[in-house]
Amino acid sequence: MGAKLPEGREANLIHDGPAAAYAIEHWPTPIVFSGWEIGNEIMTGAELRRAPEGTPVRRAYELFNGLNDRQSWDQTAVLYAVRGLDGRLADYWDLRTQGHLHVNPDGSNQWRMLPDKDHAYLVRKMDPKKIAEVIEELMLRRPGR
Repeated sequence: MGAKLPEGREANLIHDGPAAAYAIEHWPTPIVFSGWEIGNEIMTGAELRRAPEGTPVRRAYELFNGLNDRQSWDQTAVLYAVRGLDGRLADYWDLRTQGHLHVNPDGSNQWRMLPDKDHAYLVRKMDPKKIAEVIEELMLRRPGR
């Protein structure tokens, strides 16, 4: 999770712009960015009131924001990382694959068309409320054995 696409400033990059720029420029494998704009519209957390008391996710939300909804920046990145765009997730987002993410020393970013690198970013396709339902169902799911 990082960047505000196609351009902007986002917390994960601006705290140490030079380090973010270096890491993204030199990363040895493909990168798919779940940008600020993706998670900002997906509100989750309030449904955790239905989770048993003491479960780790519920407790984290209790301590952080009193079991209220908040943006799902990290959850969208994890959902994509675990499930990719195969199957059902193909309905959630499109991928912009041409170009690359350029990070400036101040941490601001722009998507540049040239040169074309192994970078991509998620583009909204489905209603954020429907994605929020999926994420909350996963957040409520009891761990398997």
